[in-house]
Amino acid sequence: MKKIFYIYSLLISSLVFPQETESEIKTETEKSFFTFELKGNLVQGIGDSFIADGLKSASGFAFSFSGTFHKNIGLGIEFSSASAKIKDASVFGDLESSKFRFIDIYALYYYPVSKKFALEGDLGGSVVSLKSESEYWDKDFKEDGSAFFLGAKAIYALTKDGTLNLIGGTKIYFFDSNVSIAEPHWNKYYSKSTLLNFNLGVRVRF
Repeated sequence: MKKIFYIYSLLISSLVFPQETESEIKTETEKSFFTFELKGNLVQGIGDSFIADGLKSASGFAFSFSGTFHKNIGLGIEFSSASAKIKDASVFGDLESSKFRFIDIYALYYYPVSKKFALEGDLGGSVVSLKSESEYWDKDFKEDGSAFFLGAKAIYALTKDGTLNLIGGTKIYFFDSNVSIAEPHWNKYYSKSTLLNFNLGVRVRF
């Protein structure tokens, strides 16, 4: 009789505790909250473009604000900067170093996997500026444009209440600058670029 009661108790426990965990996660998804992020980033051009061929990897920092509201959907804005050295002078000419500036506005979807771990997906647009310096020019060369981007990040809670989090993620930008060249191949080469962004930092949730 005792054995039967023990087995029965184990079965009840195995059913109840997962339901409590699911309930906690469901409650987590119904909460509205705001976040501030501070992170380091690495930007790398890929494919056939002047950025991929002419610049080394750019490193810098970023900070962002976001709010998650109805059914884990939210909005955010991010400001970032990254500097790079010239890799190929035949592509960039007399320019010696370049700096990216991004202003991202995006929609997000927050998915809590557990109380400690969550995932987030981002979709948005960016205003991009690429400023390059040269000792031979009085003024810096500046190239402006816009980009569409997709992003994903992993979020791990460092505190029990989830106020402080470790975050790591990546973005892919499809950059289109304002450069216009008559020859189609060179116009595409100098005006369109694909950029990868890798980032790691901390998030404060409130």
